[in-house]
Formats: sequence, C-alpha cells, structure tokens
Amino acid sequence: MQFLNGASQSPKKSAKINPQTIAQAKRMMGMLSAAKNPASVVQQLAGKNPMVNEVMRVVGNRDPQAVFYELCRQNDIDPEDILSELR
Repeated sequence: MQFLNGASQSPKKSAKINPQTIAQAKRMMGMLSAAKNPASVVQQLAGKNPMVNEVMRVVGNRDPQAVFYELCRQNDIDPEDILSELR
C-alpha cells in the first residue's frame, strides 16, 4: 500500500512517514471522532480519496487494526513508529 510503501526505512524496523500524509490522516481521524456515524464518513471519504478507497479494499471485512499490523510486519516496519506520529 502506498501509505506504507512511501515510508523511508532505516536498515531495520524504522519508518518516517511523509508529514503531509500524517497531517491528512490526523484530519481524517478528527472527522471520524466528531462524526455521529463514522462508517458513513469513511464511505464518503472513500468516494473522494483514492488512498482511503485502497485501504478499504485491502481491509475488506477484516479487522483494520490486524491488517495494519500485518502490513507493518510484511514491510518490516515498526508499527509504533507510525502510531507515535499519529498521536
């Protein structure tokens, strides 16, 4: 996935995500936390944002958190590097 593949990696398990990607993710997180119906917001975002649409395609009916950790593991990225930037 582009949002993980765009990470520049040190030799082992370190990721630095593009600051614009982090800012966009934080805006989306804010929209979701303020929404009365987060699922409908995600559907709207998927229609407007190809990255969100790709995430939804990859996640499918699986647990998004499990998919995130799986993709991090596959790409040899420490998930905490990404999560700490989102906090």
